[in-house]
Amino acid sequence: MKSITDIKANVKFKWDHHNCKFAPGDRVTVNKHGGLDYNSKKIKDRVSLPGNVLAVSCGGDGNIRTRIRFCPQGRRTLNNRMFTRYFVQFDDGEIIGIHSHHLDKAEGPEYEGWYKCYQSIANS
Repeated sequence: MKSITDIKANVKFKWDHHNCKFAPGDRVTVNKHGGLDYNSKKIKDRVSLPGNVLAVSCGGDGNIRTRIRFCPQGRRTLNNRMFTRYFVQFDDGEIIGIHSHHLDKAEGPEYEGWYKCYQSIANS
């Protein structure tokens, strides 16, 4: 994908929930688990490469973690989505949806201050 309009999933582009692993604009890298056999070649080829978080997958109701009920009294609930997929745009422009457990925050001096720069552009 080269554009956010190509994303076919239900996604959010703005969120600020404290339980989310990443925020919009975070600089992330695909970790070593991205290279596991069950991942696509596109994801495996991006191990250790940095990209920017653009969107997060969500349920049809717009919630990132949707809950379903198992009893009429509503005492037991369970998330009906096991994993959160973040849509990451890499430096070559490609956008790929990757499960959160295959992503880590990018670290190093070259990434410091990147989020502030992203926020100023996004809010203008």
